[in-house]
Amino acid sequence: MLECSDCGTKNTTGASMCVTCGNKRLLTESGEVYEPPSEGELPPLPTWHEAWREFADRVGGAYSLEGQKKIGPVKLFGEHKVRTQIDDWTISLDTQDSGEDQHTVMSAQYTSLVPLTFHAYRRNALDDFLRRFLPLQDIEVDSPEFDEIFLLKGSDEARVRDLFSNSLLRSRLQENERLYLESDGQALVFEEVGFISDVSLLVDVHELFVETLRELQRLELIE
Repeated sequence: MLECSDCGTKNTTGASMCVTCGNKRLLTESGEVYEPPSEGELPPLPTWHEAWREFADRVGGAYSLEGQKKIGPVKLFGEHKVRTQIDDWTISLDTQDSGEDQHTVMSAQYTSLVPLTFHAYRRNALDDFLRRFLPLQDIEVDSPEFDEIFLLKGSDEARVRDLFSNSLLRSRLQENERLYLESDGQALVFEEVGFISDVSLLVDVHELFVETLRELQRLELIE
């Protein structure tokens, strides 16, 4: 995020002037004057914590930094979090340390009325190879385009098929090649290795979660 030196308005990374007052003197988080890219040059990718702030603004969530400590002039990393409240559910964006790598995790806890686990992910060459020799579960939802792209598994085929009969949910899932959808029966989870700084991806995951939660509730599978 870039702060206007005149009015203090927060502007998105890559902005050439303040959206409020038109001032072209914008400051980075470190207080340095931001130099916009020259014509034809792509703007730099935002750091992941800047991206998370922008994501929070776009989805109406709350960004927080917890546990940050300061030793002299040096600020140590704390825990960056985003929380959004959608109807009766909280969607959380966090980092997680696996011991070897840092992961970005978006999750949404819910209370199940009917136990149901499912996993929808894009097919790959290994899936196609294994299907020749192993009886892999692959639930079809009578949508040729979706069925061709995604491998769909679940603990209750009829209910999983009902869930993915929602055309908007399928459309959300198809619109970004990095998306997949997974539930252990108690939460939706999306996880990637590293810190996600792609705001569009975070927004796409969030919108997919919202549509899935509402469809699960409509089908009376969750509270």
